[in-house]
Amino acid sequence: MRAGRQIPESAVDQRAPARVRPAPALGGALVPLAVCVWLAVGSGANAPPLGASLRVIYTTDTQGRLDVCGCSAGQHGGLPRRATLLRHLRSEAQAVIVIDGGSAVTKVSHVDPFARAYRSMAYDLVLHAATALEGAFAEALTREGVDTLPRPREPGGVACQVLEADEGLELLVLVTPDPAGADADALAQSLRGAIQAATAGRDPAARRAVVVITGESPTGNARLAERVGDEVDLFLGASFPVITSDYREPIAPGPVAPAIAGGKALTVIDIGFPADGGRPEVAARYEPVAPDLLPDIEVGAIIEDYYASQKLSAGLEGDAPDEFALDYAMRGWADAMVCAECHLEEYGLWRGTAHAHAIDTLAGRGRLVDECLTCHSEGFRRGGSFNPEAIVPGDGVTCATCHGDGVVHSMTGRVDAIERHVSADLCIGCHDEERQPLGFDFEASWRLISHGSDNAPAEGGA
Repeated sequence: MRAGRQIPESAVDQRAPARVRPAPALGGALVPLAVCVWLAVGSGANAPPLGASLRVIYTTDTQGRLDVCGCSAGQHGGLPRRATLLRHLRSEAQAVIVIDGGSAVTKVSHVDPFARAYRSMAYDLVLHAATALEGAFAEALTREGVDTLPRPREPGGVACQVLEADEGLELLVLVTPDPAGADADALAQSLRGAIQAATAGRDPAARRAVVVITGESPTGNARLAERVGDEVDLFLGASFPVITSDYREPIAPGPVAPAIAGGKALTVIDIGFPADGGRPEVAARYEPVAPDLLPDIEVGAIIEDYYASQKLSAGLEGDAPDEFALDYAMRGWADAMVCAECHLEEYGLWRGTAHAHAIDTLAGRGRLVDECLTCHSEGFRRGGSFNPEAIVPGDGVTCATCHGDGVVHSMTGRVDAIERHVSADLCIGCHDEERQPLGFDFEASWRLISHGSDNAPAEGGA
């Protein structure tokens, strides 16, 4: 599918509960932590037709990005759009397995909405690390009926799971520690031992592909692939930065398929099983979670429920009550109203910019949550909390954001106690590729906000 085409909204495909079968015993010292579970994703009862194919869809390192912030056009990602894209990718394939490599949640409040969304998107397997946060996420996924697999903790350990897809196809998933932490040759030998143990007693004529999921970069996976050889059809790992802004960078042919962080694109791997029973043929590509995809209704509702539970919904209009007008020296930074006492013209210019209305922008979108307040509220940046009932006058992207706390300057007038020049490095902390994917022009943006006698950017700032 080309992501430039909109996809109609419809219900997400639902699947029958998975059946878990007893695992065979694994012998040998080379596989100290290998544990295999037989998981049925589809019926798997009939032999596959000749020329059958299996589609594997892989995501990893979503890093808490439930949805795009919406601050500017062109933003990729978001679970509601991902759900729509997954539904379409399923509709055009014979058999599909969807796997998440982990690092999805970044705080406790993400656990429930992510688990509900992954259930709605019918993920077949989600990996997780041995941490309290990811352990809580795994428990939530289990409650939602999504299967999980912990990464081994010891170097050289291998966990494995066999997924049976529709059309009688199998996918053997092997997982190494993250990071691997073991000698590459020893790890390759452990993988061979795990493959042998996992396939013992299985139908040797079965259409089966073998995938290894590591915490390695594509370069590290390529080195491991050289050592393992043809026994593994595909290596997946940690996310990898791409160059193209539309997330359509091609994936080179071979056994290694990279992934993209933040849920901005899916890694789609089509595995073809030759009619003559030869080795499976693997072709991988990115499918961007593009801005023009229609959000899935069910997953969208889950995300909106999360934002509604997180935001502080008190009114934002008017000045703060007197009891909240703390002395700015005690607060630690001078707000825009303090600066206006001497810089009234500059204050008036600032009031006409989007920076001055950064809090109102979030309130209008129902996004008064910390992941957005980090850029939109100076009070949150400095204090780590936000209370709409006690808004500091002039909060937002304000004077202190660019010029420093301003406490000593406002008390003494000392010019050396204020930052008078701004560089692009400061701006791109928020105007980055994630929030402004169509690009940030520092010089053009500076002309919209420049004020005062020192209205030139810092040397080398552009």
